Amino acid sequence: MALDGWMFLGFIMALGILAYVHRHKLATQKIVGNFIYITMYRSKVGIDAMKSIATKFAAPIRLATPFIIGLGFLGMALVSIEIVAGLYSLIMNPATSAGVALVLPIKAKGVFFVPFVYWIISIFVVVVVHEGAHGILAAANKIRIKSSGLAALSILVPIVPAAFVEPDEKALQKSPAKSQLGVLAAGPMANIMLAIILFGALVGITNPLVDSAYQKDGLLITSLAEDKTLPAHTSGLTAGMIIKSVEGKTIEDLTGFQSIYTTKKPGDQIAMVVQEKAGSDKMMTLTATLAENKDKKGEPYLGVFFDQAKHAIIDSWWVPVIEWINQLIVWVAAMNFGVGLFNLLPLGIVDGGRMLHVALHRLLKEKHANYTWVAVSGFFFFAVVGSLVISMIKG
Repeated sequence: MALDGWMFLGFIMALGILAYVHRHKLATQKIVGNFIYITMYRSKVGIDAMKSIATKFAAPIRLATPFIIGLGFLGMALVSIEIVAGLYSLIMNPATSAGVALVLPIKAKGVFFVPFVYWIISIFVVVVVHEGAHGILAAANKIRIKSSGLAALSILVPIVPAAFVEPDEKALQKSPAKSQLGVLAAGPMANIMLAIILFGALVGITNPLVDSAYQKDGLLITSLAEDKTLPAHTSGLTAGMIIKSVEGKTIEDLTGFQSIYTTKKPGDQIAMVVQEKAGSDKMMTLTATLAENKDKKGEPYLGVFFDQAKHAIIDSWWVPVIEWINQLIVWVAAMNFGVGLFNLLPLGIVDGGRMLHVALHRLLKEKHANYTWVAVSGFFFFAVVGSLVISMIKG
């Protein structure tokens, strides 16, 4: 097991020990019997800060609330379509990548791997932003916040750390639909908005800083698709080679490669000059006959995975620091975006499910609203679980 896996295992053990030592102070919210549950440690931390922000920015919050709700439902529609389309593609085309995966610092089937340090920092940012936004909107709508605190999603033992803000549920349910929807949509939309800001920082600040320290040297082939009949294998390409030119045109980065690659169609030949490996003087010309992309009919497919080949032109302490920060921003942004969208699903246990519940009870009679909500929530529960199971089986 890699270092990240051991760190994650140690973290789980530490969480388990803490949960046991403080078991009398913990509350449990069951999801699936005693197998999957949420463990909570209630406190008052951060409540005064949330109230202060809500009071100070009361007018902008009231103005933004309808937009937050509208964008929340738009996000719900988009992520619902994506989940259904992804599941359909998984069933109809086994080669399709799963659209849903567990995000953990371990390498395993059906798991999207994130290095442990980036994972734990990203989780912290996600939960603080998400729950803080819920609390601020609750306070802005004069809904009492009963408690806040730390939590953990547990599968027999605590695994994923979290946090929570607990508004007075009775007061929330008695408040106007607009207030309820605003509180519920605030968390996921805050995550998505932060992700957009961070992606902007990547494009405008940290990526250019990192790029300025290096000279691009072509495309490093990191791995090849498993199918041995694909042109990447039959042409003689191997991991570690660096593509230096295509069709006589020098290639510095992926943009340059794609400018030629996208003009091709299945069956076309493509000539590449490759360097045997970084630092080698050996160059060779390889020719590949492009296959058809199974996921995108009519488009060419080579069957290689790339990274940017480069060498440093600035030797300074700040370069690795900026690179680490840049990578951290990538993970924090990606996890905020993913968690925000997932929480907009019309699934009973997340914010989107509760938003749908409020909306249906405004539009339909109670009996029909309840039946519709259970049916929709149940469908997406099985869609998500189905996608996870298929992705784990496929690996």
